[in-house]
Amino acid sequence: MTRGVWRLRGGDRSIILKVVGPLPGGATDPDDRTGIHDRRREVEILDGGLPVAYRTAGIRGPALLRRVDRPATSQTAMFLEDVTSRPGADWSLVEFGVAARRLGRAQGRMALDGAGEAPPGWASRSFLRRYLDNVERRERWSVIDDPDAWRAAATVGFEGPGLRDAANRLRAWRVELLAIVEAGPRTICHLDVWPSNLFAGTDETIMIDWAFAGVGGLGEDLGNLVPDSVFDLILPSSVLVELDRTLFEAYAAGLRDSGWDGDLRRVRLTMCAAAVKYGWVGAASLRNAGEAVQTGYGGQALDDPWRYYSERATVVRFLGGWAAEALRLSAELR
Repeated sequence: MTRGVWRLRGGDRSIILKVVGPLPGGATDPDDRTGIHDRRREVEILDGGLPVAYRTAGIRGPALLRRVDRPATSQTAMFLEDVTSRPGADWSLVEFGVAARRLGRAQGRMALDGAGEAPPGWASRSFLRRYLDNVERRERWSVIDDPDAWRAAATVGFEGPGLRDAANRLRAWRVELLAIVEAGPRTICHLDVWPSNLFAGTDETIMIDWAFAGVGGLGEDLGNLVPDSVFDLILPSSVLVELDRTLFEAYAAGLRDSGWDGDLRRVRLTMCAAAVKYGWVGAASLRNAGEAVQTGYGGQALDDPWRYYSERATVVRFLGGWAAEALRLSAELR
């Protein structure tokens, strides 16, 4: 787990110091290499362990300039390149498409090579299931059926036709959607792809924060990138449909570039079913809407709560559509 990240400056240069170590209080099994928070994973990936398929597709991580292991505390300090190229938050849809095609090339190649079935020792397993088991325990699900909670949320912008139905759908279909994601063609995914972890270098895409990387489905990373681009107000919800189309088409082209010639409906199925990751957002939004101080991602105070909640409402409705598409595709492919 990351214990701290700092930018160190010297003259006109800077580097990133990232310290990883055990979770406080021993909250995870230190010998579980497959868990979400294995502290060694990112160190191994950046210290030469990134699969060749990513590098040949034009994707790399930040350069590891130096590592310092501290056996007494089970911590490792990584001195990393401070990536200063164009961040994903400033990308055009064309640039997102370029990155998605590279991702498709890498993940398609690894699917063909069987990397998802015989993954590297550092790879996480069942990431989405473990993530949901962790985050969902914090929520009071009955709030979704509370009319007073919905009325209060509407006063800050969490409202709109079909929103309540979408929130219920994402929760009610959890088991089916999760099973669909886990049954898709296997590869090695980043599992935390969103604009803040993406940078556009010269003829390459640089991806940071590989701490969750491991076994996932073809298309699963796209199922994270599309909603996360809007949930945290990086892109406006007005581009959701176009972003969805652009990323899927580019990723599919990358899969074909790699030689993967499977049924693209199975990739689309995994991408849409990955909406299950956000089933908790409806309950959390209803719970947080009544708070005196409104905070967003990372706990920062919101300058415009109405924009934050109205955009969240739009994404939840959109993901409800993804969930319905996933069940339709599942029945069709069966």
